[in-house]
Amino acid sequence: MLDDLEYIPKFQAVNRFNLLEKLDNNITAFYDEAYGEEDEVLRTWHHGKKAQKRVRSLLEIAIQEFSKTDLYYNEVVLKIEQAIIQYQKTRGKEEQIAEDAVYLKLKNDLGEALKSRHRYIAIVHADGDNIGNTIASLQNDAGKTRAFSAELMSFSEQAVRKIYQYGATPVYAGGDDLLFIAPMQNDEQMTIYDLLKSLHDLFAQQPVFQSNKASLSFGLSISYYKHPLAEALSTSRNLLFGKAKELEIDGKKRKDALAINLLTHSGHQFETTLWQDGDSYPLWLELFKPSEKLEEAFIAGLMHKTDTLALWLWDACNRGTLDAFFKALFNEAIHTAKGRLLDKIKDLTRAIFVDYALHASANNEEKRLLGQMLHAMLRLVQFQNAPDHD
Repeated sequence: MLDDLEYIPKFQAVNRFNLLEKLDNNITAFYDEAYGEEDEVLRTWHHGKKAQKRVRSLLEIAIQEFSKTDLYYNEVVLKIEQAIIQYQKTRGKEEQIAEDAVYLKLKNDLGEALKSRHRYIAIVHADGDNIGNTIASLQNDAGKTRAFSAELMSFSEQAVRKIYQYGATPVYAGGDDLLFIAPMQNDEQMTIYDLLKSLHDLFAQQPVFQSNKASLSFGLSISYYKHPLAEALSTSRNLLFGKAKELEIDGKKRKDALAINLLTHSGHQFETTLWQDGDSYPLWLELFKPSEKLEEAFIAGLMHKTDTLALWLWDACNRGTLDAFFKALFNEAIHTAKGRLLDKIKDLTRAIFVDYALHASANNEEKRLLGQMLHAMLRLVQFQNAPDHD
């Protein structure tokens, strides 16, 4: 057989089809067809008398929080569009902008307002849970099927609107499937986690999903804006289908989860999967509010203690003595000033213990899960507020 293969004629393709070139030339038409010509998912700009549209760059998405400032327009948007003009003039020879110089200018002008998160992007895959059961419940009824399709379309359209209003770029929206690229925080102090909660609630409001206990799970990949996009996309998808939709609690598959991977510029990473239907999830979201003003050093101290005293933490929850445990552990002056915040973290700890059925822990490894979950949640809060060290 191998000998026969050697004699098969080999042909060189004459007309090569360049997919990237086709996308580059037709991206406006694609988005106009998907979102309508009056929609501004794409950025409209003018080159001479010619109006053009383009997808926002990853750099623009990462620092979208400053999109309403002159600094953002002059130092980022204009330079990118000048590079595009040069790219078009040279017929495909790539024109680079000095991104390090852009960030240096931003840091000099913004000072402490520039955070580490402004160098990172969030890539999100979303998919509905228990949709198969929902379809089965229609029983091939034409009326019910039309209503189901209408609700899916309605969710998709409203979801894209929310994604765009947040400042993210939708890549794909088809029924209960979503893919988009987003900043960690937008110009209205709304975090990526607030957006995901909004999409999750929107999905749950659709009547057909309520009656069939359908939910929306997410895979969230957080990575440096220069990190290979294909890898980040793959990570997000694997998180959704390999972690979020496979979440088990007390031996039962729960789904309805948010699986997160944070990969820093230095190469450090960690993952966690959070159940969105428990009491701990909204308590965790509270910690991201600007009013909390969580200092990096304070959170680092909390994470250190949850690591070193993980078994004691589990024991305090199991015995119902968590109040006394926190009072004995956090008894310094700095802790007194953070009393309200510590109460929130204590409530979060107790909720994690209940949500994830950790009372059934059979060994020390399982008992440490409480400290690990709390550490992961605090680490994500810390990242969101961390200063820019680059």
